[in-house]
Amino acid sequence: MMQAEFGTILNKKEPQILSRWQAAALSPYENALHLSGQKPKGRFADPISYLMINNTREIWKWLIKAENDPDIVKPLEEICRMKAVQEPRPSKALSFIFDLKQIIREELEHEHGDWEAGLRDIDRRIDETALLAFDIYSECRARIYEIKVNETKRMYGRD
Repeated sequence: MMQAEFGTILNKKEPQILSRWQAAALSPYENALHLSGQKPKGRFADPISYLMINNTREIWKWLIKAENDPDIVKPLEEICRMKAVQEPRPSKALSFIFDLKQIIREELEHEHGDWEAGLRDIDRRIDETALLAFDIYSECRARIYEIKVNETKRMYGRD
């Protein structure tokens, strides 16, 4: 269970941490909107950014909530589906999850306090999130391969 003081400092630092983490998650997909500093206009104008920003925010809320509930699956699934289509290597597609550890440490660097226990707890939760993401990502990639095989069979009349 996360220390109350650690949770308070994470809540205080949330805008900076979340902004940096979202930038890391979006880095392969940077476009003119992000380079100009504009916010995405919505789900249809910039669907990748919309999906990543909303779902990383949900994952962050789950991480700092320090409770085990299934709220994490839906946002992870949405990110993994998108990443599985765009990036075949899971290490590259999901590395942004691990980036959060370093971002948190950098943001806490100038804050006074003993964060060791809190950092261990949040690291454990980030690791659990990453493992679940790898499972979901692998399932998505398997579905993509299955669709490709079925489509190839259909093309050549081998249903």
